[in-house]
Amino acid sequence: MMELLLRKKLNREISEFQKSVEASSESILKYKNELRDKCHRKCVEIWRNYEGLVEQARQDASDLIAEMERGMEEEVERCRRILYESKRILQEIERCHRNLEHLFIREDHYDGDILHDLKELDTKLSMGHHKWMRPRKEYELFFSLPNWWQKAMQQPLLNRDIGSVFCTRKTLPAEKAIKGTQWNLPKSKSISSIIVNENDQHVFISDYENQSLTEIDEDGKIVIEFSLTHIGNGQFKPLDICSVSAHTFVVCGEGEKKMLFFKRVNISPFLELKNIIETEKSFSSLCSTNETIFVCELSDFKIHSFTKEGNKMKTFKIKGTKGGIRFLSRIRVDPLSGNLWWANPDYQRMICFDPTGKQINLPKKEEHFGDFCFDEFGQIYFCNLEIGIFSFPSKTLYKFKEPLKKNPRIFVFKNKIFVTVKKDEKFGIEILKLFY
Repeated sequence: MMELLLRKKLNREISEFQKSVEASSESILKYKNELRDKCHRKCVEIWRNYEGLVEQARQDASDLIAEMERGMEEEVERCRRILYESKRILQEIERCHRNLEHLFIREDHYDGDILHDLKELDTKLSMGHHKWMRPRKEYELFFSLPNWWQKAMQQPLLNRDIGSVFCTRKTLPAEKAIKGTQWNLPKSKSISSIIVNENDQHVFISDYENQSLTEIDEDGKIVIEFSLTHIGNGQFKPLDICSVSAHTFVVCGEGEKKMLFFKRVNISPFLELKNIIETEKSFSSLCSTNETIFVCELSDFKIHSFTKEGNKMKTFKIKGTKGGIRFLSRIRVDPLSGNLWWANPDYQRMICFDPTGKQINLPKKEEHFGDFCFDEFGQIYFCNLEIGIFSFPSKTLYKFKEPLKKNPRIFVFKNKIFVTVKKDEKFGIEILKLFY
């Protein structure tokens, strides 16, 4: 009897469990169908938005072409009028020339009409110059991206897949670099860093052995050579330099635990030592954002941040590194994302940090690199003394004809790469032009 009751109870529980499983299966299937339909509707909506965006861009481009055609027709008509008026003025010039010949033949003759004609002709030429030489009209294409696109592009870099770490750039990467001019610097002994000022395109280099800074104009002529031997005990040797504003830059180095702030002035020697910040450590490299200066230690795996006035903010240690540092570390900032990049030739690895200090380890690279930098679009460039210049991940842009004798330093400005080279015991700067 007891066995029969237990069997009925067990059958009842199995039946209830079976019904529960069937109900759950139906619920899951229903949810699955709803999710599929929702995803389908969302995909259709995104596709329609994309098609709308493409159609809008196509329409804007069509309107721009039509406007350019109208502008070209107006330009052609203006050229015709200019040609007609030029011929008419030339005829008047010939007539005045004949009258002047007549006037010069008779020295005692004064002809007021001829002088009046000359003044009138001068007025016409002046008016024609301003009317004919007006600047050409520039055409630009603008269209707004939809909100869902803008939100997607504004997501932080660290929330994306590391494989798309360079997708923040807003231009196509360069395809190659062609050698242009070269500036010889016979007095330089060891160039440790190079930057280009955005305002006047003057180049600034730091010379480690000479303990000096040098300013070079856009034609390769030396403007000043500023000695640093008077700093502290006279042992400061510059290792890196970066701009913090249009007229101010900061220098770090070894020999003295200091950071030097310089200001450009209009009178000789054109550089003024604005401030000296005493620090606990010596730094091998530095870079700046709009509000912060970042530096990396010369002999340890640490990065410090300072305000632009030189006040220390915080310190964070680079994870996953062991042993000591044999080569100089370099630190640079991505101008688009604001992320910080650290590299050392010993490790064949770059490490990325967001502005809060969160770290990302990037894959190791096969090439040893001596220096790297970003352009204004967020594209990164490496320099190797044996290979040449290459962009991430491993696209060679320029090959050196022969290995350099010292690690080069590079700086990218607009469509040019400035590279420091040492050949035949002499230093110089090669300027490479980028092609996209």
